[in-house]
Amino acid sequence: MKNWILKKRSIWFHIILTYFTCGIWAIVYFYCKYTNKDKVELYMHQTNYSPFTNNNFEILSKIEKKYSNVLHKHYQNIEKINMLYTVINNLALPNNPEMQKVINLCLEDIDLAPEILNYCKEKADYYNDDLEKHLINYETFQRLAIIYEKQKEYEKAIDICKYAIEVGFYKDGTSGQMPGRLARLIKKSRQENLKINEK
Repeated sequence: MKNWILKKRSIWFHIILTYFTCGIWAIVYFYCKYTNKDKVELYMHQTNYSPFTNNNFEILSKIEKKYSNVLHKHYQNIEKINMLYTVINNLALPNNPEMQKVINLCLEDIDLAPEILNYCKEKADYYNDDLEKHLINYETFQRLAIIYEKQKEYEKAIDICKYAIEVGFYKDGTSGQMPGRLARLIKKSRQENLKINEK
């Protein structure tokens, strides 16, 4: 009796194992069938876009080298801006003369934006991608817009947002991005003007 039960269990085990194995092979087969590229197409893709082919690696190296100074300067500026802004903001002094140093640094960094946009464009071309995938979050625009907003310099903040959108750095990490910030600032500016006119 015991042997018969063991034999039955063994048969069911083998049946289940067979179905399971067939299922795995079916998944592998259909995956390969529907994702497999033609060999020539695959070769062309690897030749043209692989960053590890000598020719393409040289092109990428040239792009990185060409913009290394401006990128280094940009990230240095970001570090200084964030440090100074944090100190001054924690002291709750938005109109402190020291804030002008932060503003000057922001303006200096924003001058680099067109060159950094060219870097993003060249990277996008190299990878044959949309520019959007290679745009960096140029946080200096956001920082300066926030400073001007706290100082109630709404027109200056609006100009910064417009320039950011015009240059192409419209992302600022918020849900509305830079266009949303611009709309909010325009609304605040109008409200401020109404208050002034009422006086």
